[in-house]
Amino acid sequence: MRDVFDPAKVVTALLALVLGVGWVFFPGQEILPFESWTMFSRLQNEARVVDVRVTQCTGLTVDEPTLARDLPELAPKFRSVVLRTVLLKFAKEVRENSSSTGRYRKMAEEILFDGRHCTYALVDIRFEPVEMLRDGVYTATELGRFETTGR
Repeated sequence: MRDVFDPAKVVTALLALVLGVGWVFFPGQEILPFESWTMFSRLQNEARVVDVRVTQCTGLTVDEPTLARDLPELAPKFRSVVLRTVLLKFAKEVRENSSSTGRYRKMAEEILFDGRHCTYALVDIRFEPVEMLRDGVYTATELGRFETTGR
């Protein structure tokens, strides 16, 4: 004898009922999680990173101010979580005290420049990831200019 109560059919019927009631009483509205595509257009997708814009540096070829992550000699260092953390703390240090000579500045210079004499600016970069990949569009705000005391 066949079972009358089929759980799959009951769940399907309840789901159809909920969706039908939703479409009748809330026309034009999305019912999560069934229709949620406009949710992505309402979310802000802006990302922020702190970087260093190198103006000149002993031992490096820098024709015009360039982000350190774009210089072949310095790019591998940006894979380091330690450097990124130090740069974030250095930026915080600069925002709190514009004449920053704190420990995070010294740590960043030691990690990034290896004792070279360099002139650089600390920059706060804001970007939309898709636009950055597609068009290279970003906004950079200079937090301060610095010079290392190196060889």
